[in-house]
Amino acid sequence: MESAPPTNPLTAAISKFLQHSERVWTEYQQHGPNRLASTLFEKVDASANRLLCLIADLRDEEQRRQDANAKTSEWYDQLVAVTHNLQDLAQRCVCRVEGLCFFAPEAGLIPRRNLIATYEEGLAWLRSQLADDPVVVESGVPAPDRPEVLEFQPRRFFRNGHLQTFATVWLPTKHIRYRAEQHRVPLEDGDQVVLHDDCPPTWHPDQGVVLLIHGMSGCYLSSYMVRISFKLAQLGIRVFRFDLRGCGAGLTLARGAYHAGRSDDLAAVVRFVDRCCPQARLAVAGFSLGANILLKFLGEHLFPEVALVERAIAVNPPLNLVACERKLSSAGFGMYSRYFARRLHSQLLERQAAQDGISLPAGYHRPRGLRQFDDQYTAPMAGFENADQYYRSCSSDQFVPQIRTPTQIVASRDDPLIPIEDLLNVRLSDCVTRHVVDHGGHLAYIGRRGVDPDPYWIDWRVVDWATA
Repeated sequence: MESAPPTNPLTAAISKFLQHSERVWTEYQQHGPNRLASTLFEKVDASANRLLCLIADLRDEEQRRQDANAKTSEWYDQLVAVTHNLQDLAQRCVCRVEGLCFFAPEAGLIPRRNLIATYEEGLAWLRSQLADDPVVVESGVPAPDRPEVLEFQPRRFFRNGHLQTFATVWLPTKHIRYRAEQHRVPLEDGDQVVLHDDCPPTWHPDQGVVLLIHGMSGCYLSSYMVRISFKLAQLGIRVFRFDLRGCGAGLTLARGAYHAGRSDDLAAVVRFVDRCCPQARLAVAGFSLGANILLKFLGEHLFPEVALVERAIAVNPPLNLVACERKLSSAGFGMYSRYFARRLHSQLLERQAAQDGISLPAGYHRPRGLRQFDDQYTAPMAGFENADQYYRSCSSDQFVPQIRTPTQIVASRDDPLIPIEDLLNVRLSDCVTRHVVDHGGHLAYIGRRGVDPDPYWIDWRVVDWATA
């Protein structure tokens, strides 16, 4: 967006607000959080409110004169957004114990780089307006929906996608006690799914809500689901872990099967979460197959519940299911395809044993690979003719260009399950950003020590995105 210079009536107001905001920033850098005088924010707050009132008055006057133009209106919108951002961040610096940090029990206060970048960029943008500088960052201050992403640095000896992926199983993780409350969410066809509600004791709607969606053959106990839920809850954020249809605690509650196109189930879950937390901002994070469901849900515009999602992040989504199945069948001589077929077959038999009356499609037999399982079971159970039709209908790449929710897609070039070319070639809407790293495998991203409080890089990027 081409920036417009501030008009004279605004110059003094912008200058005063900038002066107070810079003072807070200088004091914060020198003294850190929880050590600043409350009067510092009072001055920021007062000057911000004066500036916002002046903008509103100028807009009203232009409407009365009927001489408003699109360029000026767009610039006003940007100025209001920057002012609100800096006002909120200054309040964090002065009034909140953690400031622009989050607290990790084993590492203390860790700076939130995206919030720090937002503050610095906001100050720079205001200075450029006062200087009538023609060289202005096109989008102004990074909005909260586009936080800066810290580059991934793989752990030594883990620069191979297969090793990264396997490491999530090998590496020991801290035991995290299960404390969630379970909710059953009814679906239109009579099935139910389960949400695991990790609600901090002091949670308030202002602190937000995050919904996590697991990947294929996973559940609420998948390691990334447990870790990320724990980290978010420690920050005071309420987290719902979604067991897809027939998975996890919902094993006996569904006769139908989950699959990559179950956006209707996600709509029902989002509606339920909104009823539980009507005043809270909702962020949704999807992983692998769960990420495909999320992107499809956001882009197909079939459900009004999309408007309830403030932001979303999709990690390693299989955008093109046909291409993903091919890669699964070829990588490692087909070991991944066989692995998932065994897992899905075992889950199916477990569900059949736990529920009376669940029958397998005619001709079903133990699958040798994922495509055979989808041909024999997933496709016919979901109403598709075969696996090819299922893959084509449910691939999220066809819906990504229509997404209007601030969304970030994270992927790695060496993902052994999902071809990166699909993400690099897909057309993105203006609301979608992609962040591609060279190494990281599939849902792994085991990073070097000292960068984040623990080696699980993707956990902290989801935390950054959800809390921006």
